[in-house]
Amino acid sequence: MPRIPQYLFPWILLLLLPIGPTAQPVSERGARRFLWIAFLVPFVLFSLSRAKGEYYLVTGMPPLALLAADRLARAAAPGKLLEAMAGAWLVVVAALLAHGPSLIGSYAMPANATILTLSAGALAAVSLVTARSDRRTIATLACAAIAIPCVMMYSNFLEANETAKSARSLAFELRGSSEPVYVFREYETLSAFPFYLDSLVGVADPHSGDLHNGLRLRPQPQRFPDIPTMTRRAASEPLWLVVPHGERESFARNGLAAMFVAVRSVGSNALYASLPLAERRDESSGGDGAANTPLQRLTRR
Repeated sequence: MPRIPQYLFPWILLLLLPIGPTAQPVSERGARRFLWIAFLVPFVLFSLSRAKGEYYLVTGMPPLALLAADRLARAAAPGKLLEAMAGAWLVVVAALLAHGPSLIGSYAMPANATILTLSAGALAAVSLVTARSDRRTIATLACAAIAIPCVMMYSNFLEANETAKSARSLAFELRGSSEPVYVFREYETLSAFPFYLDSLVGVADPHSGDLHNGLRLRPQPQRFPDIPTMTRRAASEPLWLVVPHGERESFARNGLAAMFVAVRSVGSNALYASLPLAERRDESSGGDGAANTPLQRLTRR
């Protein structure tokens, strides 16, 4: 629920603020009813489902956007609504300028964050001034244009924090590896990992509700091994294991950690090599040639 205002900010205010009474033809009432149903059905369905991602609610944003546009068109005082949205943007801009680093915590702030934030503030100010002057078209366009620096800010933020958040950095470390790669338990946070690695990735000791029914109907111990199976495999086969930082305690408690050697941390994940793979470290680190294999690159750092 809290994600919906973020997805549609600040246009969500059009649905919250009152409008004046206007005549509503039957056809328009039917269209609005359809749009509300188009939003509420997926919203209720995914709210009740235990296996869901926050991005599932994106399906409900188009009908909400149309309802917001309809509310703006029917508003008795549209200038006041536009003023409210521009004012909301100015509050956000002021908060980012004053407390930006503390709001994002340990993440890195993009180099051009201040310029982009000031650009958004300037557009919000234009929207506010033109809304108060009853130039609604300019006010609406200026408010909509704030999305441009916002998208640039988001893109630059992802780029600045790619090592910590993106599966691409981890896949880069393992590029060219011929050994199988597994993720310990929590594969959802690394769902893009197989894409960047360009190969299948197994899940050791899967605890995901998304996989429960599929594995119950068709077990695949080769790709989704339990702890005993993974322990035996790690003792005899060279393989990689990626452990998200949130699963480190579970990994240490179940005895599987004794079968692996920590290689290094990559962002919010730890990379481990099985004992047979780790035995190659002396050979790979003792050569004089270029570090061409994943194990050579990783062990020489």
